[in-house]
Amino acid sequence: MRLHLLRLHLLRSPLLRLHLVRVHLVRLCSASLLAIAIFINPVIAQRTLDVIVASVDGNPITLQDISQRIPGGPAVSTQELSEKGVAQDALNALIDEALVSAEAQDRKIIVEDNDVTSYMNVVAQQNQMSVDDFVSALEQRGINKEQYRKQVRHEILRSKIASAVAQTSTSISEEELEDAVGVKESELSEEDSEEAKDKIANDKIVLRQIVIYREGKSDNDFSNKIEATAKKLLGTETFDAIARSSSEGAEAREGGSLGLVSTTDLSEEMQEHLTNLKPGQISKPLISPDAARFFMIDKNNKGTALSAQQSIMQDARARLKQSKTMQTIDTFFAKTMPEKHVIERFY
Repeated sequence: MRLHLLRLHLLRSPLLRLHLVRVHLVRLCSASLLAIAIFINPVIAQRTLDVIVASVDGNPITLQDISQRIPGGPAVSTQELSEKGVAQDALNALIDEALVSAEAQDRKIIVEDNDVTSYMNVVAQQNQMSVDDFVSALEQRGINKEQYRKQVRHEILRSKIASAVAQTSTSISEEELEDAVGVKESELSEEDSEEAKDKIANDKIVLRQIVIYREGKSDNDFSNKIEATAKKLLGTETFDAIARSSSEGAEAREGGSLGLVSTTDLSEEMQEHLTNLKPGQISKPLISPDAARFFMIDKNNKGTALSAQQSIMQDARARLKQSKTMQTIDTFFAKTMPEKHVIERFY
């Protein structure tokens, strides 16, 4: 009786009751964990084994992310990441996407859903398919619509970043120009030099452009800017003056001049757009997913005062500028951009 009363008395103590509750909870948790360990679902086990294999600015990339990137492929192991192959390529692609996304955020570059939809419409048209048929064709290749939209968004972001990088000024030194011209002239024999130079000049045009980027604008603002520019071009102001004040391209300060351009180097879409456009005429806007462009052929080499030597000099300058711009873009994505962010690989 005393023992019984003693226990009742002790149980009235709040501290003792709390202690007994804790002991009871520990026993319950231990039993539950044991049950989970014995009866765990294999799917849950697979998720439990998922590990972080890399990170970009602290944002993790896991084995599951890599497995989902490989259509129809088995689960990826950490050992496969140390070997060259599909798994390593998928990891590199995921790191690149994370870097582009972080860089776009830093530059306040965005891609609207309408941009992605417009891009898909253009690709479907180029393949002479409806959008629904194009999506069906993607699914037959194991790519669903949302996966493709994500890839398109990434490509547009990358293109916008490249455009921003390309707008940085690229200077061409006289030494570089002389070297380029010297190499080209050395390929011509003395007796055929004039004929060859004239042939080089025949497919060249001096092209100007006014660029209006879609980036940072609503659909209405983008359309309004195109319409306002078109109205300006119908007025008395010259094309180069409007280019200096309205163009968003890197060549705006030069009146939109792209220099001497070989028509064979232009895309098929641009060649078709410029078909039948005479020197001094202004084209209708060529609208792409990232920008709208007005063109004017300033002059071509036939019947102009440009000599063959001047033609080659301008051609060399334009090609050097294009080459250096592409090199700047490649260097940015391969070196500059990765160095701006924290990349960690754990396998």
